[in-house]
Amino acid sequence: GFGSGSKIIRFDVSNPASIPVYTHVGSGFGSGVAVDPTSGRYAATNGFGSQLRVFNPDGTVFDTESLIGCGGSVAAGTGTFGVSTQCSDDFFIYNQTSMSISGSLDTGWNGRNTVPKSSTIRKAR
Repeated sequence: GFGSGSKIIRFDVSNPASIPVYTHVGSGFGSGVAVDPTSGRYAATNGFGSQLRVFNPDGTVFDTESLIGCGGSVAAGTGTFGVSTQCSDDFFIYNQTSMSISGSLDTGWNGRNTVPKSSTIRKAR
């Protein structure tokens, strides 16, 4: 993540000879970012604002969900995002199909290091 109040900068690298910078997307949402290579969506938290925002590949907002605690790190699974929070140290799973958050698990440890299970990692093609 980049800290509370950060912005996401999106690059189109489909043509490596010409990589234009897109406008900033997700102003204030840069405190933990992950991309689902299957759907192309990306998710980020807004630090102390206690929200998760999911963006479509074109940068438009897909969904916004409230979190318990301060936004922390995000990891992409297949059709899901794992989200850990700081301040309250909870862990959530966001499901892109149902557009919902489930599983508020009080981990009891600092939620800064969320990683996906290796079997759910997919490489972009």
